Amino acid sequence: MRKFVVAVAALVAGLTGSLAVAQSPSDAGVPVLHPVVFKGRVGEYSRLGPVGGYYPERASQAGRNGAAVIECRVGPARELLDCVRVEARPLDWGFDEAAIRMAAAKYIVASQDAADLPARAHFLIVFELPRRRLR
Repeated sequence: MRKFVVAVAALVAGLTGSLAVAQSPSDAGVPVLHPVVFKGRVGEYSRLGPVGGYYPERASQAGRNGAAVIECRVGPARELLDCVRVEARPLDWGFDEAAIRMAAAKYIVASQDAADLPARAHFLIVFELPRRRLR
C-alpha cells in the first residue's frame, strides 16, 4: 500500500492534465490505475476544467489541484458502480467525495469495457484547474 500512496502523491505533485495514462505495476503489490472518460458537458463550468461543477468548492477557491483514486465495479455500459474511496491527495479537500459523486451521476465512465478489467478496478481522477486559476 505504501508504494500506491507514493504513486498517487507523485501524480498529484506532477499534474499534467492528462488522465489517459494507466500505470503498469512493477510488481503484483501495486494496483494498476485505470483512466476515466468524462461524459458530462462542461458548459458553464469550463473555468474548472473537465471536472466541471464537481470540483470541490473550497479547493477551487483556494486554487488547489488534487487527485482521487476510487475502486469500482464496471457495468456493461462502462459505468462505474459501487465505488469506494481508496486514496485522495491532498487529504481533506473533498476530491475523493467528488470522484464518487461523479461516478454515481455517470459523469465519468471507464475508458475500457468491463470484460477488459478485473471485477473491481482502481480509477484515477485528476482535478486540475486551468493554469489561469492557479495561485
